[in-house]
Amino acid sequence: MSRHSLSELSNLSPVPSPHRRGERWLWHTCTARRALLLLLVLLLALPALAEERDVVTIRLANIPLRSATGVQNQAELAVFDAFFKKYPHYRYERVTGIALPEGLGEAQQMMAFAADRAPDVFDLSIRQVQNYIRQGLLYPLDDLIREHRKRHPHWKPPSLGLTEHHYDAARGPDGKLYAIVSDYWILGLWYRRDLFEEAGIVPPRPPKDWQEFFEFAQRLTYPEKQVKGARFQMGQYGTALRTGYTAGYIFTNFVYQAGGDMTLQERTCPVDGTVNEFKQEDKQCLCRQCGRSLADQPVRWKVAYGREPGQRALRFYKRLRWTEWTRCPHCQTPNNLPVAVCPQCQEENPIRQPVERLSCRVCGTVIPVKPEQTRFRCKTCRRDLRDQPIYTGVVRVGGDPVQMFLRGEIAMMLDHINPQVIDQVLTQGGLRPDQIGLGPPPSAGEGGVRAALTGGRAWCISARAARDPKVLQAAWDYLVFRCSEEAQRIMTEVYVKGGYPHLVRPQMLKAFGFTEEYEDYEPTFRRAME
Repeated sequence: MSRHSLSELSNLSPVPSPHRRGERWLWHTCTARRALLLLLVLLLALPALAEERDVVTIRLANIPLRSATGVQNQAELAVFDAFFKKYPHYRYERVTGIALPEGLGEAQQMMAFAADRAPDVFDLSIRQVQNYIRQGLLYPLDDLIREHRKRHPHWKPPSLGLTEHHYDAARGPDGKLYAIVSDYWILGLWYRRDLFEEAGIVPPRPPKDWQEFFEFAQRLTYPEKQVKGARFQMGQYGTALRTGYTAGYIFTNFVYQAGGDMTLQERTCPVDGTVNEFKQEDKQCLCRQCGRSLADQPVRWKVAYGREPGQRALRFYKRLRWTEWTRCPHCQTPNNLPVAVCPQCQEENPIRQPVERLSCRVCGTVIPVKPEQTRFRCKTCRRDLRDQPIYTGVVRVGGDPVQMFLRGEIAMMLDHINPQVIDQVLTQGGLRPDQIGLGPPPSAGEGGVRAALTGGRAWCISARAARDPKVLQAAWDYLVFRCSEEAQRIMTEVYVKGGYPHLVRPQMLKAFGFTEEYEDYEPTFRRAME
């Protein structure tokens, strides 16, 4: 046995017993388990901490109600829930405004901006976008689109059924894009095929021009007819003239039908000083004198509806409202009363009875009346019509045209061709598809065109959202999702499962695999919607 000094022995480590080795192994195992458990707790807590740290609240208006049962609300709610499921760290704050009478919804939103209570992201009618741009209320989207395409190279804004004019309306004077257009509508002529057949207009078809529109309206006007729900329970008319805040854009379409414009661009050539006028949609704006492009020159907008096309539209309105006529009791042909044209103001004065002269109802000029003008006979069967009832106009003035159309109080109306109006007419109104016809608005005739207004909805981000980059990103994410194919698919599925495929654009049904519903879509509506 070898010998060791005391110092050497003191430096030697004692050999642990098997019992001590087991205790140390157990201690290390427990420590490792505790560390692993702590690590797991931290890992599980990190997402919650990150979520808590990155929670972003965006202000929204028109949030769908969970208590509402309408299919449109349910579709909107499904998209709304899908967004917040996809982005769980986003929250929302409902933005509300003061209650205002019908037709003042736009004023309500403007008041919210004035009070700094506007939503961060919201949708507008396309026609409102330029007004918001001019007042500096919207945030330009170009940089957001650029950054988004870096992460999603194939992303593009919605384009189904949209034209360049829709996006022109969303661009500011600086050339930047301030809105993403998500949906559209077009103005069309709705007509009651059943009432056309009753009036002898067979086969039912839309009138091609104003003259035919007036003649159809006369044949469809029966002031003595009993109509349940109509004013005094009586009266069927050819069409309706709107009043109030909706009358303006319908009249606009008549101006375009006559070949006119509501506004024109005016730009001055910096070379020769020539003042040039251009249509609203013109982009090149070439000087008529030197051919130079004036697109970079300041623009002044001029009112143009006071010119001849606008006057022509007003004269047609007057004809619809004030023409005096009667119906032959023998052959049912509508006949206008003979008129004496004033040599001073060109007003047409109806001759209601045999007279030698009459005074102009506008300027008072005495107009001689020829004897043959007082012999009023039917233009078809030559029957004397002097003792027949005299009617004034072929239109119902005021009221809700859609409701009058449903009751059979009017036989034609100019209104949007979109799922919302189809829902009013078919689902809520109870009319059958075979009772309805759709067509383009009539042209003015010679020198006119078959013009139809178009518009739609556009999603925007308010300028206030840019105060916080996180809010701005959240608003952009919401906008992109609302305009996405995923959102369109969700809404289409809700409508189809709810039994309302006719409230979806047929292109959507086809794109998302609802082939049977697409084939069953009423052909008249499918052609109009596509």
